Amino acid sequence: MKFNSNLFNRLRACHQHVETTISKTPTGSNIKTYHFSDSTFIVYELFNDDPMQTYSAIISQISSISSFYTDQKLPLRGSLSFGKIIYGDNIVIGKPVVKAVSNEQLPAAPIFWTPYEELPSSIADTFLSEITEEDLSKHTIQTKTPDYKRLGRIIWPHPVGDFFKFVSKNRLHYMLKGPSGPAIAWDRAYNLLIELKSHYAKVNFYE
Repeated sequence: MKFNSNLFNRLRACHQHVETTISKTPTGSNIKTYHFSDSTFIVYELFNDDPMQTYSAIISQISSISSFYTDQKLPLRGSLSFGKIIYGDNIVIGKPVVKAVSNEQLPAAPIFWTPYEELPSSIADTFLSEITEEDLSKHTIQTKTPDYKRLGRIIWPHPVGDFFKFVSKNRLHYMLKGPSGPAIAWDRAYNLLIELKSHYAKVNFYE
């Protein structure tokens, strides 16, 4: 297999951006990052006195990281999970790691999302209490398994219009040239964005 130096440099730039983003957060001393091949694991300490504040900071950082990946023309797929883990300088073990890897594959699309059922009750209850029956479809994520949907929140890069252009371009490329796997994944992301547009009239993809 031929070494792709351009891809390697872009991926390395993304890893460096993750480290920079994490180091600038107020709770940076309580965060640990692990890079393996094209994967990155970020471990946060969730403070019991204000878990929502920590969660909000995580969402903001993930959005920033996703935006940088989009700038580098690299798709990012991921998920959040919560729970107790064992971690050190070069090791991270625990059920939340397995859950994050499993959940990030469910939408089968280059998106980052949070299944509400994985959130601590103090955070999930806040979100779920604000969802009306009319709003339910906005929080329902179709997974790659037919007729299997999960309540969750997609964490979009900003501006979302740039991401829409990125998704549209890749969707068209793989639909015309294949293979089918990436074509389906990009099509799923495209449809999720179209749903986002239909739910929120103020979202402008064409600025």
